[in-house]
Amino acid sequence: MASNGKQGFLFDVRVLELADETGEFCGKLLAGAGADVVKIEPPGGSDTRNLGPFYHDETNRERSLYFWHYNFGKRGITLDVTKKTGQDLLKRAIAQTDVFIETRRPGELARMGIGYDELSRVNPRLIMASITPFGQSGPWRDWKSSDIVQLALGGQLMMCGYDPTPEGEYDTPPIAPQMWHASHIVGNQTCMAIVAALMYRETSGQGQYIDASMHAAAAVCTEMDIPYAVYKDL
Repeated sequence: MASNGKQGFLFDVRVLELADETGEFCGKLLAGAGADVVKIEPPGGSDTRNLGPFYHDETNRERSLYFWHYNFGKRGITLDVTKKTGQDLLKRAIAQTDVFIETRRPGELARMGIGYDELSRVNPRLIMASITPFGQSGPWRDWKSSDIVQLALGGQLMMCGYDPTPEGEYDTPPIAPQMWHASHIVGNQTCMAIVAALMYRETSGQGQYIDASMHAAAAVCTEMDIPYAVYKDL
């Protein structure tokens, strides 16, 4: 595969990203490692263009500092994957792609005929990563979520804020972590899984499917919570 002119150990890796705020950080990490990342936006642009802050405080989809930050180093295309024309174009692009990142609801792409089973027939070497709140299976698979909900379920919120008074009362409001920590956690872990899958493909020639759960990723990061709770007699 031809080099994209970038420096980094992933300089010869091509990535397609069909992702919202839960997956854009993963694509940013891959781009930072030299991969050629192409972000797919729907007609009208990604919803993350509406997230502030905005350049010079001017609310405008073209001036979102959030969007600029998380999509720095990527190229972009517009594609409506809900239409057959867009689905056919996606399959053509997948044939030349190493990694595909997506954040749609569990089973949504499969119902449109562009799930992993279909795409891996187009490109058996494809590595596809699906990032969802609770994974592709299990009783919570269809539940919606948010960054702060994931931090609460993962245990991070228990580690935030100040200790209670000697009387055991809390005299300050709760403090939540800022800046999309749960998305960063799952993005970082998914990026590492993708790199591992790329290394495996070098020897096996096989692609892989990565089922990335935000909840599982956040929970893994709080392995010290139980000892902390015991130590603090919580």
